[in-house]
Amino acid sequence: MLNRQTVFYTVLLWLRWTLSTSPGYIHPDEYFQSPEVAAGYIYNIKSFTPWEYQPEHAARSVLVPFLTTGLPLWILRYLGEQTEGIIQNVPRAIDMYFIERSASFMYSLLIGNGLLYIDQMAELFDTTYYSCNSSSPILDYAVYRMCRQIGKDPVLPILLVSTSQVMLVYYMRPFSNTIESILLSLSLFVYTTMLQKITSIRSFALGCLLSLGVFTRITFILYGFPVGIGYLLNAYKKSRRHLIGTILPFLLGGSIVAIACVFVDSLFYKSLQVTFAGRAVGSFIDLLNMFSDPKKWAQIRISGNVVLTPLNNILYNAKVENLKEHGLHPRYLHFLVNFPLLYGPLSTGTLVSLLWRPRLNASLYYVLVSVVAMAMIGLSIMPHQEARFLTPMLVPLVMIYTWNRAKFNRMFMFLWIAFNAITTVIFAGLHQGGLVPAMIFLQQQSLGIEGCHVLDSSLLGCNFGEVENSSTSNYDVTTYLLFYKTYMPPRHFLGYPNSWENNPDKPNINIHDFGGQFEPFYEALQERSGIPFTSHSPYMNFAPSKDKVEKEFERTLIVAPSMALLPKLENGRYLLLSSFTPHVNFDDIQLLIELILQGKFSRALISLNVYMVLTDENY
Repeated sequence: MLNRQTVFYTVLLWLRWTLSTSPGYIHPDEYFQSPEVAAGYIYNIKSFTPWEYQPEHAARSVLVPFLTTGLPLWILRYLGEQTEGIIQNVPRAIDMYFIERSASFMYSLLIGNGLLYIDQMAELFDTTYYSCNSSSPILDYAVYRMCRQIGKDPVLPILLVSTSQVMLVYYMRPFSNTIESILLSLSLFVYTTMLQKITSIRSFALGCLLSLGVFTRITFILYGFPVGIGYLLNAYKKSRRHLIGTILPFLLGGSIVAIACVFVDSLFYKSLQVTFAGRAVGSFIDLLNMFSDPKKWAQIRISGNVVLTPLNNILYNAKVENLKEHGLHPRYLHFLVNFPLLYGPLSTGTLVSLLWRPRLNASLYYVLVSVVAMAMIGLSIMPHQEARFLTPMLVPLVMIYTWNRAKFNRMFMFLWIAFNAITTVIFAGLHQGGLVPAMIFLQQQSLGIEGCHVLDSSLLGCNFGEVENSSTSNYDVTTYLLFYKTYMPPRHFLGYPNSWENNPDKPNINIHDFGGQFEPFYEALQERSGIPFTSHSPYMNFAPSKDKVEKEFERTLIVAPSMALLPKLENGRYLLLSSFTPHVNFDDIQLLIELILQGKFSRALISLNVYMVLTDENY
């Protein structure tokens, strides 16, 4: 029979899955540091390449993004080809969105399966290995394992982790910080197992994890360094006579991962050229084929230079003029603002608990404290500070806070639930929540056209159709998408194939992201053609281009929050096509609060609208 703890944890897992599919948009990097790059490469669709992935910077390793979001997207494409029997040129936005979020949710579950696998492998090589209860909750296996190591009931720490907004919101999105957090938790788990006995497989695993963490985010050096030092001190304490032999697997694991990342990065950024059997290796498929035939390895030829993405990242961020482009912040922001913003009562509770004297396994306690302290100090030195940089601290903070506590007091429990409930609703659902649904809508509006023909009014009328079978009947048709006062739109959700750009029978898309810049937005509107209003038109209408080029037609769609003031058009107006709620733009939060206090709040105030530009002129 299921006990209350199991039922409660199952409910929390269901809540986590539900929130993983919520449309809240925390920061552009949740799309542009992983899915945008991976989707563009795998589907060969138009996407935005951020500065980190541009060859002149080469500041981000591609192996981890391609393994975390690229692999699920590749599986999605493969399954589509198998079920449909054809190659899907235009992936559906809704499919890509759910596979990305589902992958983030599954990684949280696979943490436990991966840890259990390490557990089982370690037992094969070590019959005296301390085995723990395998019926623990899968996701929080690392927390469970550390609690068992210090002789503490794991229920309350697991509850803290599972109900934190960091887990429910940030970890459910494809941030590179999420992978960094996972790798830190895995590293702490492996380190904990070696407090009983050091084995080669555990040392090898820890070396792999720490090395992969550095190539995931350069900030992982701050989080992983105390774990590595703790391991070396523990190895020296237990195996002084065989210290070199003990740490060799650790160094081997780190070296293998580093070499693999450097090799893949060098190929991706085209600084390294590889030929196999006289043919250039130009894709990861070619790379797999090359290594699948050991008999022909002698035919491999390598030339060029290697790329060290962590080094490039350090050099870039060492220049303040570079960081100015991303925003400069006061050095107290992490400690006084971001830390409480992420962890609420836990931030204060952890600082207070540091005054308590630890009882057992002090080495683990000191490693946890060192992880938090070193990361906080190191990240605060940098003038560019964002809250998500602190998300890997969740597990160390929970372990420190609960070290000597048997239960929560009622006041802490009330504050913890209230804080995480409020912040989860804001960041998982409200904050920029309409942008992704709008992108799904815009894919159909931009690509789902067929049967185009010139109407008596000189407009081009097209039928609504499937995006995969889109056809403009050899007319040059362009949809201009103007984004105003929104976060950066994830372009890969439009699924526009690169092969369509020069195809006269396929539609075009032109994207302009103005952020909060009014003047460039207004100027762009003046250059576009509006469409005469036609009531109950069965067609998707396009107007002749302003240049009056034969067979060139266009229409302009604007994506903006309902509270954004749009410029007044001469001989023109706006037609609302669709609205997506909820959507809160924090740039206008003060005005929204004033309206709420005045009793003038309506649901329409927290929406993201899609408008079509109309004209009063006749064609």
